[in-house]
Amino acid sequence: MLQARSELIPGIVILLQKLWRGTLCRIQYRKMKAALYIMHYYRRAKICQYLDHLQHAFRYWICFAAEGLREG
Repeated sequence: MLQARSELIPGIVILLQKLWRGTLCRIQYRKMKAALYIMHYYRRAKICQYLDHLQHAFRYWICFAAEGLREG
């Protein structure tokens, strides 16, 4: 009885370790995916912000250049 129990314990311990490591990997994967999701939308927002700034600058520049052509 005692010997059979001693033989089963290492297998049970290995199974529990395997399950726990899988759980930790899944948690880490979810955190990584969340970080990548945030990074993607941050980059997209910064690009849109840059393009809006660029569009505003060129709109101002075109108006300024047109004024100079009318005067000159």
